[in-house]
Amino acid sequence: MCLLMTVQNVLALLLRLLGRDAFFVHYYRIVYWCVRQFGLGTAFNYGYAPLSQTPTPNGPIAEPYQMEMYHQVALQLGDEGLRGKRLLEISCGMGGGLDHLKRRYGIGTAVGIDRSFIAAGQARRRFGLSVLTGDARRLPFTDDSFDVVINVEASHLYFGDDFVRELGRVLTRGGSVLMTDIRYETLPECEQALRDAFDRWGFEVVQFRDATRNIVAACEADSTRRESLLATLPWPLPNFGRPWIGTTRSDDYLDLRAGRAVYFILEARLRDTVHALTGIGASDEAHAVLTG
Repeated sequence: MCLLMTVQNVLALLLRLLGRDAFFVHYYRIVYWCVRQFGLGTAFNYGYAPLSQTPTPNGPIAEPYQMEMYHQVALQLGDEGLRGKRLLEISCGMGGGLDHLKRRYGIGTAVGIDRSFIAAGQARRRFGLSVLTGDARRLPFTDDSFDVVINVEASHLYFGDDFVRELGRVLTRGGSVLMTDIRYETLPECEQALRDAFDRWGFEVVQFRDATRNIVAACEADSTRRESLLATLPWPLPNFGRPWIGTTRSDDYLDLRAGRAVYFILEARLRDTVHALTGIGASDEAHAVLTG
């Protein structure tokens, strides 16, 4: 316990000294190095439950709840909404989710970007994906490069005007952003803040839904598998991986279950009449949502 507290204090000190942005760049480099070394998986989100009954390519998958999250994000555009499209995933990590979407939905062009060169390299080697290393707020793509941008459980690290402006720049007119993430505020506050931020840069949030109960259910259903992955790490790494991997012993799970945090899925569409400034670089019944 004393060692655990000491490491937490060191991390807190580094956060203050380096600043939030630099700290998380180095933090995720370490995380993805551990993931690669110990084979912990290919997609890292809290997952979504219940699982769909629709067939998956190539039979059973190793990370069903994590891939279900990608399925639910894709369903914002309907079953055929990604077919033939030019798609960018920002913060694609090790590439497991992007590869799943590419194989399942007939995407025309699938491109990923992540700030971790370790994650980007792994996505290229393991899945043969086109993945670059870069910053979500300074995307290395020309204007109007993509029809759809997806962003799964990462925007809380960098969401702001710089990020939303870049989304509008690289999207074609009428293009869509599909986003899912956690926020530590009430659901009405979360929705209004997101609508306001997207509206400032020419987007309209056309779908917004509360997925909190689904994420809680996925953490509960998948916690045993996730704890078994953590058990493969040398001590004391499991104590630091647990909050990130989302078991029932993690703070985020407890906050979501208690209502101190919310989890959303949305689609924001770039208005046809708006051309974003050049920068630097489905129906409700289609979704399985837990209610009540």
